Amino acid sequence: MRSIVITLILLVAVIAAVLATAPLMVDWNDYRGVLTRQAEALTGGAVAIDGRIDFSLLPSPTLSLAQTRLAGGDGASGQTRLEIDRIDLRLRALPLLRGEIRIRDIRLVRPVLEIDRTPGQDAPPPDDSNLLLSLIGNRPDHLAVVDGRAVLRDDRGAGDQLDAVDFEMVAQSRDGPFTLQGGFETGGRQFDLDALIGRLSPDQVGTLQLTLSALGQQPARLRYNGAVWWHADDPRARGEVTLAGQGTGSVAAMISDALGRARPPLPPWLYQPFELSGRLQLDRQSLQLEELRLQLAATRTDGQLQLAFGASPTMMLGLQTERIELGELPPVLPADLAPLAALASALRGEIDLSVAALQYRDRSAERVRLRLRLTGDGEVAVEQASAILPGQTDLRFAGRFAAAGERVDLRG
Repeated sequence: MRSIVITLILLVAVIAAVLATAPLMVDWNDYRGVLTRQAEALTGGAVAIDGRIDFSLLPSPTLSLAQTRLAGGDGASGQTRLEIDRIDLRLRALPLLRGEIRIRDIRLVRPVLEIDRTPGQDAPPPDDSNLLLSLIGNRPDHLAVVDGRAVLRDDRGAGDQLDAVDFEMVAQSRDGPFTLQGGFETGGRQFDLDALIGRLSPDQVGTLQLTLSALGQQPARLRYNGAVWWHADDPRARGEVTLAGQGTGSVAAMISDALGRARPPLPPWLYQPFELSGRLQLDRQSLQLEELRLQLAATRTDGQLQLAFGASPTMMLGLQTERIELGELPPVLPADLAPLAALASALRGEIDLSVAALQYRDRSAERVRLRLRLTGDGEVAVEQASAILPGQTDLRFAGRFAAAGERVDLRG
């Protein structure tokens, strides 16, 4: 009996040694063309493997590709590019015995994703999501990104960049649920990401619970809870969203960076804790926020927001509140209107604010109404600014204003 056990142990050791050394006896670089064609079939884009190719069977079949480049878009122009310093693919063993490549785990080391939104005149706009969705279209159990970077370039020549991208996605089955955790840096700020994606239906619809936290001196947090349609050509979201923070300044700076425009100084009364929430409807063409609730310090307003994307974005914002108390804030100066002028240079639209009662120091006003029209060229038309002062005095103003540097020119 003892000799049988020893024989079995020696046999297992020999098999393990063969499995461990056999891949080393094959120069996998000779199969570069075959692997490139397999990778192109898996991703649907152009693939180039410039670095070394390694393969190991133990502890699980793993294919490692160094200096790999993937191009999306139309394939020729490479409008969406992904360059990976090293990609480790853990393969499923049983399909491999049948000559099929089924990916179990993906690990991307120092990947750089570049999305160029400046296609040529004859080239179609790039589809940003197809390359990434095709890469994970085999539904790996585990996806990890280590020290990644993402760059987005637009037709203005400006670019947004994410650095130090690290995250892990774990799938409980091919259709979920999925957990996603990680972080990244942009604009000098660090962000943490935590998400739970529910099981996907046959038409690729699932629930999403997302928390995105901006760290630093003025932290902010974005929460989303709802449904997502994970369609590459028509992604959509419907659910509840909440944005809260210690001050609006940091959030305004992030939005300005996203729009590629400098942010003018905000008035002091905006540097207060806030919370914005509502029912979100989001797709590629528009954003709608119904049942909007904005809490700024002790002031609460309700309303709705509509944004239309595209080459000429537009915004419709309506806010209503029963009472605003400005307390002992410094007097409002024309320079405090600079953020509105900056917004009017980024998009067109209307802002409608109704306040039942306004208290500022020892002064009060009722039935305050402010209707503004953003022209899209940096000018704001004051179509109505009215209030009822004590003694039933009716105050009205109409005019226009625009910013020139830090100076605001108000006419009316």
